[in-house]
Amino acid sequence: MSHAVSLLSLLAFVLPSVSPDEVRLRDGRVLIGSVQQHGVELVVTTRDGVVTVNETEVSGRRTDAQLRAELERLAAGDGGAFQRLELARLARGYGLGREMWAYADACLEQAAPGSAVERRLLELVREAAPELVPERLRQAAPEERARGLVRRVRPELSAARRAGLVALLAAEPGVDPTLRSLARREPLVSQRLAAIEALERRGGTANERFVQLRSVLDRDAELRGIVAERVRQGGDGAAAVRRLTAGLLSDAPGIRIRTATALAAIGHPAAVERLVRAGPLAGVPRAGDSFAKRAHMMQTTTRAFIRDFDVEIAQAAAVANPQIGNARTGVVLDVAVPAVITQRVQIERAYRQALVDLTGSDPGRDPVAWAGWLDRRPRG
Repeated sequence: MSHAVSLLSLLAFVLPSVSPDEVRLRDGRVLIGSVQQHGVELVVTTRDGVVTVNETEVSGRRTDAQLRAELERLAAGDGGAFQRLELARLARGYGLGREMWAYADACLEQAAPGSAVERRLLELVREAAPELVPERLRQAAPEERARGLVRRVRPELSAARRAGLVALLAAEPGVDPTLRSLARREPLVSQRLAAIEALERRGGTANERFVQLRSVLDRDAELRGIVAERVRQGGDGAAAVRRLTAGLLSDAPGIRIRTATALAAIGHPAAVERLVRAGPLAGVPRAGDSFAKRAHMMQTTTRAFIRDFDVEIAQAAAVANPQIGNARTGVVLDVAVPAVITQRVQIERAYRQALVDLTGSDPGRDPVAWAGWLDRRPRG
């Protein structure tokens, strides 16, 4: 959140719409931008504003084509991720946005995750990302801007541009509820993942809990796996295990299976004992619940009949008032399709596979015997 103000201030920058030139001045300044000549004066539209200089102040000038040729010369050979980082930085300094993003993508492909090169590159794309934001979004309210940024994260977006947009989302102040809503409801996996990553970077207990739960609750299996892996890399697997364990006794069999899969992917050893204890209850619904699917059908005919008479006597005359009743005949079916056996097998299989993934050892088919298997395992 410390970068929020600086990032929002960058939203005011607008790149020149034409190819940039480099203008070097005798006092040592270097101006990059579109150049228009008015008599003996050069008007240079830079990223930071418009600068007017006299021709006599100029010591040298390179055109857009010459700048690109310089980049191509420097790109000769293979200097690895660090070279691509420096080329991206230089291209940004030259005002060559397309080249900057291309070199940034190449750097991300070669940089080791978590390396110093990757961190420096992500800082560069964070600074450049506001250039990807259209004017209407720059002027929008924070919640609307967050929605617009998330929806710009399309599957075809390059890795560097995507990283820049996520950095903007992570720095946008006061939009945690909006990001959580987007992480649940956006139709594309890429968009939900961008919102989740932004929440992860923003930090805080509520965001941390939300991100961990997406490893179970998201509707896409691939995304659940990605989130679980991110939780594992985050190093707080013990907290994730505590928060997700309740899913092993969920009312929904599918949630039990997803929870076991997520715990295996997170890979924290604390999940082993919890899976073992939940094993004997794998196919047992919680009190008052049932895994069975029920169906109800009724086909009846209603007939009216006289069931009695009320006799009233008035002025020596007897009057019989009929009492009308209804008789219903037909068929009523209430069917329960018992899925308990099938669900028990599937859940037990998921728990067993999770234990295999976590320990490298098979606890066996009988969940009741898993406690003994755990006691026999060496404590490490």
